[in-house]
Amino acid sequence: MQRPREADIKTNSLYLTRRRLLIMALAIVFLFCVLIGRLFYIQVIDGSALQTKAAEQWYRDLPLKAARGYIYDTKGTVLAESEDVYSIYVRPNAVTDAVAVARVLADTLGLSYDKIYTRITTERVSEITIKKAVDKATGESIKKLGLDGVYFTIDSKRSYPEGNLLAQVIGFTNIDNEGQSGIEGYYNQYLTGVDGFAYTETDIKGVELEDSVTKYVPSIPGCNVTLSIDANIQSFAETAVIDAKQEWQSKSASMIVMDCTTGGIVAAAISPSYDLNDIPRDDITLLNALTKNTLIVDVYEPGSTFKTFTAATALENGLDLGKSYYCKGYHIVDGQRIKCWKYIGHGSQNLADGFKNSCNVVFMNLALSLGTEKLYDGLEAFGFGQKTDVDFYGESSGILMKEENVKTVDLARIGFGQAIAVTPLQMVSAFSAVVNGGILYEPYFVQSIDSYEGKNVYTHQKTEVRRVISEKTSALLREYLGLVVSEGSGKKAQVEGYFVGGKTGVFGLTCVIIAMKKRGIMA
Repeated sequence: MQRPREADIKTNSLYLTRRRLLIMALAIVFLFCVLIGRLFYIQVIDGSALQTKAAEQWYRDLPLKAARGYIYDTKGTVLAESEDVYSIYVRPNAVTDAVAVARVLADTLGLSYDKIYTRITTERVSEITIKKAVDKATGESIKKLGLDGVYFTIDSKRSYPEGNLLAQVIGFTNIDNEGQSGIEGYYNQYLTGVDGFAYTETDIKGVELEDSVTKYVPSIPGCNVTLSIDANIQSFAETAVIDAKQEWQSKSASMIVMDCTTGGIVAAAISPSYDLNDIPRDDITLLNALTKNTLIVDVYEPGSTFKTFTAATALENGLDLGKSYYCKGYHIVDGQRIKCWKYIGHGSQNLADGFKNSCNVVFMNLALSLGTEKLYDGLEAFGFGQKTDVDFYGESSGILMKEENVKTVDLARIGFGQAIAVTPLQMVSAFSAVVNGGILYEPYFVQSIDSYEGKNVYTHQKTEVRRVISEKTSALLREYLGLVVSEGSGKKAQVEGYFVGGKTGVFGLTCVIIAMKKRGIMA
């Protein structure tokens, strides 16, 4: 075998050396690329997150709660406002005299000294919440003492200048100022502002640095909400339901007033009520009973007030106005004797007489003449058996028997307001359509929403749901409703200087729904 030449050996050795050097160079370049990529990821892609983590270690922040927006009535009366209160915190690492801090906080705030002292000296946390919603005077008295490790933030607390006025509609907030019910809950996203923060530089243990400067990110107050409610009319309504409840010794009484030309709710009063500044939070049963807006949530059997809608449907279907019905005190339907409220009977009655005297027999005959399909078409057009879509939580749709399940005797009873259940809001909305020319409007509480700077965010535009009856039918029904007050069972509702129309009904409660007109303007 021929031995390799020395020149060939040198050539191969040089090739291997260069190859190793190239591999090493490539490896070094690769490592540099990895490092550069990692640095790029840390500095650029993940930079914000890491800066946030670093800031959490360098700074301690306290929240600056945003003031909740105000609630006004339609004329600018303040119904709900926010007042400044303090939240008090302790940073254990910054406390120099735990005994003094615990003693002052316990004595001033009415808390347990032992619990506060134990928390300050044993809890391994950077910050302890001692108490929220401390009134301004008490908070400032503690602040003046300059206790090391005790910190304060200004929060806001809900206050209601009118006390129990419109309580079930306005609703209330919790300890964190979040809406829980009523307008406070439904419009919480608008009323709630954006919280700010106060940042203070600290060391790794959370102790504030001597030369640190507190930086503030201001909060943004919530939007202000203006209702369609008129506080003056609401006040009269509140007095009326309280008086009615006392006079009749009833469990409750309520009243709702609506602008029939827009659907705006002008007043909504319920008795018993409660003070919004003294909410019974410790008694859940009582809280639920007093805060429920029964005008929207609860249903009742309307009785004779419902006759108005049977008449409206009959008129729209071409009823002969001259036709008379004979009332002998009852009417037999499917072998059942259904009584009129006047047991000796009304005798011969046309539609106008039936309205004035509230004769059950007249409206039973009207319902039976219409038939289930036509009567139901009319009632559903008025909105019965369905929600009104009012801007409020928990609305009931009422109870309207399924059309296919209605028997003849059921149809007769529905004609004068039995075998059906409605909400007071449904009734006032439907009555508004009866007297305003025949248009059903969507009811509402909130008229407008504005930012804290005064910029309009939302303005309600009246929403026409549908035409229910003709203007001619509406005019005739206004005349009939007027007869009830001028000559019939509603004489006590007369008001000098006004045209007043209404319909009385007695079925577990007395319900009088009145339409007023002065100088030709419906209200």
